[in-house]
Amino acid sequence: MISKYFNTARTIQEFRSGSIGAHIDGFAKSLDDTGFTRHTIRGHLRAAVHLGRWMDDKGIPLGSLDRGVLKRFRRHLSQCHCDSRSKGVFRRTLSAIEHLLMHLQNLSVLQEESIIDPPFAEISKKFNAWMI
Repeated sequence: MISKYFNTARTIQEFRSGSIGAHIDGFAKSLDDTGFTRHTIRGHLRAAVHLGRWMDDKGIPLGSLDRGVLKRFRRHLSQCHCDSRSKGVFRRTLSAIEHLLMHLQNLSVLQEESIIDPPFAEISKKFNAWMI
């Protein structure tokens, strides 16, 4: 599914590796089914891979993703220079991560239902419905 959004074999292989890799195609399909634009889906996939790479570098297994890990990732974002194209600017990353978390919770990859604040989850659902 990610080959619909990225052309190079290297990028596709990169995105499918690591802790997030096993879920990246399903995440892309979920975003596509929701009606997001190609541009937005590409950004959300990049954000998911960014989180996965960061977690892999820190030795954090995907199943251990919780509020504390997300807090650490937010701090990382404020100083991040991982992607030279972004130059440390990741305005949409946290929104994309919220969608990833909901996707992983729907798959029961993440057990902690409260990882997403209920008020944000409700707003996010309403926003997604509005987008369609």
